[in-house]
Amino acid sequence: MTKKIIAVDLTFPEQAEFYGPRPNDKHSTYPKRQKLRGKLRLITSQPTTLSSVEIRFKGQTNLHWRDPLTHSLLASRIQGTRLIRKSKHALLQEATIPSGVTDLGFEVTIPGYVCPTYTTDFVSIKYTVAARIVPLGKFTKDIEIERPITVRKTLMPKDIAQGMITGYQVPQRPMHGQRPGYLAWEFKVPKWACLGASVAFVGALKPLQNNITIDRINVDVVQEELYHDDAGDQRRRHVTFCRNRPSTYLHPPVGSNIAFDFPLHNHGLLSSTTAASPGRKKRRSRRRTAPLSSWATSITRSSRPFCTLDTTCGS
Repeated sequence: MTKKIIAVDLTFPEQAEFYGPRPNDKHSTYPKRQKLRGKLRLITSQPTTLSSVEIRFKGQTNLHWRDPLTHSLLASRIQGTRLIRKSKHALLQEATIPSGVTDLGFEVTIPGYVCPTYTTDFVSIKYTVAARIVPLGKFTKDIEIERPITVRKTLMPKDIAQGMITGYQVPQRPMHGQRPGYLAWEFKVPKWACLGASVAFVGALKPLQNNITIDRINVDVVQEELYHDDAGDQRRRHVTFCRNRPSTYLHPPVGSNIAFDFPLHNHGLLSSTTAASPGRKKRRSRRRTAPLSSWATSITRSSRPFCTLDTTCGS
């Protein structure tokens, strides 16, 4: 601070929330944009002339990926920084403020298309609101104060997320596949799920030949993160298995609908993961794995349940 400016404080809501679109809404989020309102407080010991006072909003993503399976200086790396959003608003220009406490209100627009605040071991998406005060004078120093803000986004409509309406059904989509000449399956899975709840879906297994029985079905959740550098044209896939034990269904019926339900806890996903290039497939065991659903957010992250089938064929 300076002799004239004793203290500076910046206050605004800690987070901005976006919700899923309402029915028949052409926009991808509700609201389309958020108006962040706050206050800049200046405490001065005497009347002070300021050259300018600015409020700045900035969103930035930083990527620092390193192959966790290679413990050497030659391990594959991806590093990069990208600016998501930047804006500047002038509060004062060539003005004199009185001694004592001066409050300056401001408003910052946050569009709904920005990515939510997000942090992992390799990538971070952060937003900040900063104030820059430039006193008028030859030997004065600029004063800057910065505060973080969290941008939260949910796929649920606002009325549903706030508990005003009950009985909401998450949109579903069909997914199907088969082992040619052996077994076919079709599942109706939710497009997304909430942490702390469960992933519930219905599926049916259809035998393509006689005397096929299924010993068991294991249902698990996998989180997949894709990291890429546009400048270097590099892509890396990061896979995380759920901490929970897989749900096991013994001797399920063939040819009829089966209801699956898998818990999705907040602490369920591990931080220690394995990485591979997109051209390589990760195998959990020798059993074949069939993905059931995929939920991708605006950042390159998705979580999907998958199942493994143990089948036998009689003569």
